[in-house]
Formats: sequence, structure tokens, C-alpha cells
Amino acid sequence: MQPMVETQVRIEFARRSPLGGDELDHLADACLGALNREARFLAFGPVISADYSRSAIELECTLSTKTEAEVEDVIERINSIMRNALAASEYATTAHRAPVPA
Repeated sequence: MQPMVETQVRIEFARRSPLGGDELDHLADACLGALNREARFLAFGPVISADYSRSAIELECTLSTKTEAEVEDVIERINSIMRNALAASEYATTAHRAPVPA
């Protein structure tokens, strides 16, 4: 059996204009709910945090794929899920990834 590729990712959605804390919290909850519904077999241990000073939402999770090539596809799928959850807001996205230490 081929070993799985585990990758830690951090995806940040930084808003272009300021947003109040309550609304940012609501959007972070919406993102976590969407991930739990639509990506529970893609994103393991998702943690969502809100950076109030920058009106940003950050996701950290572990991905497990069969091949290294699939990692980018999974990141794109997670980006799509998060963007749909944030559809009413203006966010720019950045993603970082690193192999999970053995």
C-alpha cells in the first residue's frame, strides 16, 4: 500500500476593508461549519482563527492525500469551500503548506 502524503496548510483570507469583530466571528464560524460539512475527509483538525487587527480569517489543518500532486487540488477545493462561505465579503487569499514531520 502506498503511504499517504500528509501536509500542514495555513490559508489566510485577508479582507480588503475593515470588518467588526462580531461579523468576523460570524464569518469564521460559517467557514468552520462549511469545512466540517463539505471537507471533513479532506481537511483534518481544522482550526479557524480571526485576526481582528487585520480583519483576517486563518485556517490551519492537515491534509492527507495519496500523492503530492493531489495536495494542490485539495487546497483549491478547500479554498472554494471557504470562498463560498465568505461570499458576501471581499477577501484576498494566501496559502502556505509544509510537510507533516514524521
